[in-house]
Amino acid sequence: MSSFTQPTELRPQDQLIAIAAMADVYLVPKPAQSQPSDISLLIERYRTTRLTALQLDPDAFGSTYAREIQFTDEIWLSRLLNPLSKTLVSVDVKPPPTEPVDLARHEWLGTATILGPKVLSETKGSSLWTTYTRDNSNDPPDWPAVKDSNAIYMIAGVFVHPSRRRQGRGKRLIRAVVSTATEEAKSAGASRVTILLEIESENQVPDRLYESAGFWAVDREAGVRQNVQQLLEYSQNEKKRNFLETVELQIGLKNYDPQRDKRFSGTIRLPNVPRPGMTICVIGDQHDLDRSKHLGIESASVDDLKKLNKNKKLIKKLARKYDAFVASETLLRQIPRILGPGLSRAGKFPTPVSHAEDLEAKVTEVKSTIKFQLKKVLCLGVAVGNVGMTEDELISNIMLAINYLVSLLKKGWQNVGSLVIKASMSPPKRLY
Repeated sequence: MSSFTQPTELRPQDQLIAIAAMADVYLVPKPAQSQPSDISLLIERYRTTRLTALQLDPDAFGSTYAREIQFTDEIWLSRLLNPLSKTLVSVDVKPPPTEPVDLARHEWLGTATILGPKVLSETKGSSLWTTYTRDNSNDPPDWPAVKDSNAIYMIAGVFVHPSRRRQGRGKRLIRAVVSTATEEAKSAGASRVTILLEIESENQVPDRLYESAGFWAVDREAGVRQNVQQLLEYSQNEKKRNFLETVELQIGLKNYDPQRDKRFSGTIRLPNVPRPGMTICVIGDQHDLDRSKHLGIESASVDDLKKLNKNKKLIKKLARKYDAFVASETLLRQIPRILGPGLSRAGKFPTPVSHAEDLEAKVTEVKSTIKFQLKKVLCLGVAVGNVGMTEDELISNIMLAINYLVSLLKKGWQNVGSLVIKASMSPPKRLY
């Protein structure tokens, strides 16, 4: 075996990790300098799995078996040591392996590699897809640049052995990759995560796999952009109204039984406020009442709530008057005792805010948050923007909302019947 030029010691985060909720998926550790025999075993397992994938699925990769069979040990090691990459593997072993060397001793039934994170270059002509090129794909992550930016990752080398397909193994691998990238970007302070992948094969099976995990085809995103352009052109130029029109995402579900299947509910914060005119009421103690007055936000004290005397009509009137409520953390437990379940039934139970938090930022967060909740019918509608937004701002909100919705569905894209965007007074635009 050849000598190694750039070995690294195992760090605590490089220990063998089983991805949460994916019991058979493990993160391959970086090779350790002090254990050359383990390095040899790890390289051999990695090489064998990769060459097998190239032989069995030659049309699914951008490389070939004839090319990579010529690779030396140094090249295989450099791939494992690449600071920008993480390789996840699926094994079928009981009991599960507990040491890195144990992982190399068992057959890898599936693999997937995630490259990143990177951030979009400010160079003219740069795009999401040009962030990963041959001359920069091995550079270590620029963590200071990732903070407060869009962290861009790319998935590569996805393979499941033919004898182990149709067992959910591929889906678990992809979800583990997405989870790994998302958690890393979150810990680095990224404001957004974008995960890219390219499919060499024309087989539709991979398309369905990635769609079920919440991925969008590029041509579909292009379709979203075209529809957004037409909607904004109509509302801003052809038929401009005297008020700010809200853009709503309307969803039709299929293959879903609200009576039998679990009804989902989830909230997500959008990058841009969809309804800046939302009316917010702060239920606060004296400190938060003073802050609300300074910011020009309507507010109510505990004494104001007690004056309603648990009158259901007055409480309903209060709930209808405002789009959302924010309450002092110290008062949150008192509200159900004073008002009863009225605000909860209206879906407007207050969002807590502490004295240490910025009240204005909290109100902005509430205005930016949308909620998906399935009730008795298979139709949903949420506000995702307004016609005063730029094209990119509106697309960003729409894409994030759709991807989050798909993640809530039992069968992912298989439960999506239709997606439509519509401004208050514009014709509907069908996205899907």
